[in-house]
Amino acid sequence: MPAAPVASPMQSGSGMGRFASLAGRALGSGGAGMGVMSALSDARSKERIADLEAVKQRYEDLLDTNSETTRLGPDEERDFAAWSRANGVRDVDHPDSHYDYRGFWKESGGRPVRGGVDHFPDAFKQHGHPTFSRESRYSRGAGDGGIWLDDSFVPPPKYESAAYPTPRAPDTTALDEAFRRPGQYSYFYKDPGAPGAAPGEQVGPMAHELRGIPGVVHTSPDGFDRVDNGRLGLATASQVGKLTRDRDSQRQELDGLRQRLADLSDEGDSEGVLRAGLGER
Repeated sequence: MPAAPVASPMQSGSGMGRFASLAGRALGSGGAGMGVMSALSDARSKERIADLEAVKQRYEDLLDTNSETTRLGPDEERDFAAWSRANGVRDVDHPDSHYDYRGFWKESGGRPVRGGVDHFPDAFKQHGHPTFSRESRYSRGAGDGGIWLDDSFVPPPKYESAAYPTPRAPDTTALDEAFRRPGQYSYFYKDPGAPGAAPGEQVGPMAHELRGIPGVVHTSPDGFDRVDNGRLGLATASQVGKLTRDRDSQRQELDGLRQRLADLSDEGDSEGVLRAGLGER
């Protein structure tokens, strides 16, 4: 005797069958079902837009009162909020935190931290932080923020005292000119035993050529110019650092020009680029 056919859920009078039947009619002919789905989609889109607008407004309100906060897009802001919750960072946007957590999150690529345990770097400390230092990206330069001596924080009042002179940017034009003057000489001291002298052949500039470099040359009681070699070394290190940065900047510019030339060559306009490089019109 053949087995009795088993009714499928769609054929049975079960709740599932009734739901499927209703869904089928809703999505069936006449477009009524599609209208329902479209309305649901529109409602969700509007809800999504409203959420993003709320985040955007909250963020803009924050930036209006604190320019030391890294700007994030709506999606980034949502990811940042999830990161702060997951890592126990509980003082985001608190008026007493004085820390750009958004900047840290973005630059570190969302690196995991232990909120309330780990020490965040000085780079994102804002004005008002008790250990705001010159290492912060929001420091306006020399004197704006304290300094660290090993593990000890020295606040600005002490830092600006006589024991900790406040550095400032030098006149780079005058300093560049001063470093152009020294020549290169080979010489022997007439009295190798005199202060500042030495036996044998010496190579270097003359003392009077270094007078344009602040703090390097002074007149001794015997009336001769004397070079403070320690100060000269410090000044030279600063100048080397500046020249290195200038060179790096020029290299970046040159790399950019080379890439532009390569791009234009790929576009078949290398001849035009060469004419432009030669000043032709």
